[in-house]
Amino acid sequence: MRERKNRSNQDNAGAALGGDTGTPGATGTGRVTKTPLEPLKRLEAPTDKAYNEEPAVEAFRKLYRIIRILRAPDGCPWDREQTPESMKESLVEEAYEVVGAFLDQDYAEVREELGDTVLVATMISYMLEQAGSGTVSGVLESVSEKLVRRHPHVFGEDAGSMGSAEVLRQWDDIKASEGKKRRSRLEHGKTRGLPPLSRAVKLQKKASKLGFDWDRSEPVFEKVSEELIELRSAYEAGDHDGAERELGDLLFSVANLARLLKHDPSVALHAGNEKFVERFEHVAGEMEKRGIPMDGDNLAEMELLWQAAKEEQAAKEQLAAERQDRDSAESDITQS
Repeated sequence: MRERKNRSNQDNAGAALGGDTGTPGATGTGRVTKTPLEPLKRLEAPTDKAYNEEPAVEAFRKLYRIIRILRAPDGCPWDREQTPESMKESLVEEAYEVVGAFLDQDYAEVREELGDTVLVATMISYMLEQAGSGTVSGVLESVSEKLVRRHPHVFGEDAGSMGSAEVLRQWDDIKASEGKKRRSRLEHGKTRGLPPLSRAVKLQKKASKLGFDWDRSEPVFEKVSEELIELRSAYEAGDHDGAERELGDLLFSVANLARLLKHDPSVALHAGNEKFVERFEHVAGEMEKRGIPMDGDNLAEMELLWQAAKEEQAAKEQLAAERQDRDSAESDITQS
């Protein structure tokens, strides 16, 4: 009875997670999707017949086996102690490290960080499998089914050519027709799990699609200034909770401004972090050379070095911009 009960729980929870229920196309709502079978022969006969997919399949099989060994009773104590709850922050961190490696154009690092991200995602999936809340194969089958279902122009009976804009509209229409329980008009895409800055932009973009948006950026500059004044007023009034609320409004407005200026605030903040690290390392290095301790008593000396690092950094950026303009001009001449 115990085995049967666990299996039943696994099937029910697994369906919600895209678990193996033994019913092709089944979902957690009990509905059966109608994915045309004939066009799915493309999955059996890939367009690129020269590609050998076995190394990728074997590599994932190896990773899965290693994770199972690590989580086994005689495996690694640390890995066995982990839970999906304890691993969720690692999943976010690894994803950001992938982005950082891309921004640095360090593709060896990109490969390593992508591997870490796949590791954490697979580890969490296996933990859920151990808990009877789904299966690793169910997770993979679920996303595969979703890709096929939302790409009828590729896998459907009426497959044909479409532009990117049409594909995106079709994706949204299919997603809306799938009958999933809507969280809210803004959060049906489960944005609550995103880092706050990314969530702010996601919410703003969704509101914009519904027509709720600024028609130009100038008023948003004013809004940022207004929120800064309100934050200062709350702080000066000794309203700690109020200052936190105003700080949230200020950050939300800054994220909105970045969006309207066609910038990703997370990417901009990453660049700002890198700039700070570079300047700080310059200051620390110079202080060490001069035998001056890094402490509050020598703040004036550090400030002078900081300004020098800032000027040096600005000069490098100017040279890089001039080089880019020159290369662009030479490219235009060549093409003409």
